[in-house]
Amino acid sequence: MSTRRIRFAIMHNVRSRKEAPASPASHAVPSGHRSSPTIFSVDRTPDYVTKKDLVAGRLREMILSGELAPGTKITQQLLIDRLTVSSSPVREAIRELESEGYLECPPHHGAYVATGSTQDLDEVYSLRSYVEAKLAARAAANMTREDLERIRSSAKAYALASRRGDAVSARRLNYQFHRTIWELARQPISLRIARSLYAKLPWETFTYESTKLQRSVPEHEAIIKAFERRNAASVEKAMAGHVLEQWERQRRDGSTENRRAAAQ
Repeated sequence: MSTRRIRFAIMHNVRSRKEAPASPASHAVPSGHRSSPTIFSVDRTPDYVTKKDLVAGRLREMILSGELAPGTKITQQLLIDRLTVSSSPVREAIRELESEGYLECPPHHGAYVATGSTQDLDEVYSLRSYVEAKLAARAAANMTREDLERIRSSAKAYALASRRGDAVSARRLNYQFHRTIWELARQPISLRIARSLYAKLPWETFTYESTKLQRSVPEHEAIIKAFERRNAASVEKAMAGHVLEQWERQRRDGSTENRRAAAQ
């Protein structure tokens, strides 16, 4: 093909794109919402998820919800039976969760759910507040209306579980709430750091009475409202405040429990 024909084909293609009518579905805005191309892109293609990612994600939820207690031995067959997958993604998922700190794999002894430590929690929460706040601010730039609805759904489900005093569901839903925000940031290195920090928390030592579980509900709502305002700075501040307030509550609860134990 001659240079002149190539140039004509390129120009024709560009002109056709400019003149093509916009797809109604890609620009439809539900009633009550203002259009914002900066944050809410409604035609984003979902990211591909491998079987290993699915297994690793489900295993994290089982650990963080308390369904798999610290010290529980994790066998490949257990996961193959529960998740109906082959052994290959299971092995890969176990290696990933070991690297993140959710599992411990002593040589020739298999894999066990790691036991969290109460040491260095000041540092862990300080790092969590920074990393998760930055991820949340970044997520604000990538979030679609569908993403916001997923976060709202997790927050509402958490609120219901906390009112029921359902600690297992509340722990799982709290993780889903945070994880969804992390993933929307599309920053894989920070995502791995956030997962690793979450794994270091001694969840089994925390208290899970209904009234205590419900203390996170208004903080989740504040984060969602910041997302709705499409204000990255407000989102960052709300998330950092939420994580640090969690730590303050845990310290107060721990001090109260210690005083009660000493009085008995």
